[in-house]
Amino acid sequence: MNKAARLATAPFLLFLHADSVLLSIDQLHNALSSLKAYLAHRGDHRAAGHFRIKFKRTLPGNHLAYRYYEAKSALNRPECTNGDQGFMLHREFFDALGGFDESMDFLEDQRFAETVRQNGEWITLPGVIQTSARRFEQEGFARRMILSALIMNFHAIGFREFFEQAPELYRTQQRTTRLRMTPYFQLIHHLNEISGAAISRQRWLATGKYVRNHAWQLFFFLDVVRERITGSKKRSFLWLHDHIIGCAIHNTLGTYFAVILAWVWYKLARRWYRAVDYY
Repeated sequence: MNKAARLATAPFLLFLHADSVLLSIDQLHNALSSLKAYLAHRGDHRAAGHFRIKFKRTLPGNHLAYRYYEAKSALNRPECTNGDQGFMLHREFFDALGGFDESMDFLEDQRFAETVRQNGEWITLPGVIQTSARRFEQEGFARRMILSALIMNFHAIGFREFFEQAPELYRTQQRTTRLRMTPYFQLIHHLNEISGAAISRQRWLATGKYVRNHAWQLFFFLDVVRERITGSKKRSFLWLHDHIIGCAIHNTLGTYFAVILAWVWYKLARRWYRAVDYY
């Protein structure tokens, strides 16, 4: 992607995954016009645009969960923007940010998205991108969701040892099959054991802060459920978190409560997948 950006001659860049497609012939024109107008309003180039996503599915089930992820893609909150949504921005802004971080072989889109957020802002462009749900369908929706959550958490807290040793975190589409979760839980347990109690406690505390800071997702899910039932697009539950609940838990007590919840979940999930992975 960095090489392609260096070779490109147009003033604006669009990075689009191979399994993501635009859905109308005028979508690119409308999105570019929208971004240009926003940059003119800002008076600089320090904003980038992304699309909402819609999954292309071949299997039934998990409708509400897919709907949640699709709705979340329209938000401009931390860690809600990724490469599946397409990245559109002025090349001057791209160059000023230093392009994509090549220090790791994956999550470059997440790191770039947060770099944009720290140095400018994201806007949601008009139109929808359709992206393949194949990985969810073949690896198992819950399994892929859990592994993705672990990856995002460990990336945020700097648990690099996990990425150095975890097998096949991102398999190619041609090799996508049902995920076995037990090896990942075994690796986490092993790395915490050899790191010692002090470092393990630090990781759990950092995880607690991460979980606490993402508690809003539960409230947003409730809004998505209500929208499914009533058709209302109000985000009352999200407002409740942002203005009341989030403020109440953003402290040491809230962090330790999140640590306990994460630890209990980890123990139960590890035991569950150890029992079912080989059947």
